Amino acid sequence: MRLLKTTQVKNTALKFRIQTLFAKLISFERMWDRTLPIHPTQLYEALGELGIFVALTLWRARKRFHGELLALYLVLYAPLRALIETMRGDEERGRVFNFLGPLARGAWWNLSTSELISVAIFALGVVLYVTLGRRAGGRAEPAAA
Repeated sequence: MRLLKTTQVKNTALKFRIQTLFAKLISFERMWDRTLPIHPTQLYEALGELGIFVALTLWRARKRFHGELLALYLVLYAPLRALIETMRGDEERGRVFNFLGPLARGAWWNLSTSELISVAIFALGVVLYVTLGRRAGGRAEPAAA
């Protein structure tokens, strides 16, 4: 008799756990109705980075000076990052020039922090490319295997 009661208690506990699990799954489904549709920006960035990797891997055979691939990476990464930042949809993080008030709200030049950093990264990539390219001059460097 005691074994029967223990089995019934275990079965009841198991049924309760299963019901709780289904209740959580159902509420999770309902959550989709309450959220805003957003872009999967992490996937976009991963695909963009893969594209940059492939491009730089192909460019490696044509490399003319040390640092060229780094400079090209910076130049290619910055627009990718800025583009993805525009798709994020989290305006609550704010913009850099919001302190200017209504003049800045909605203006094309009112960048988010990440977009402003992307501009700096792009500029650094261009400066590196030009500077290192001039330093290398006409010297051709054999491609690394």
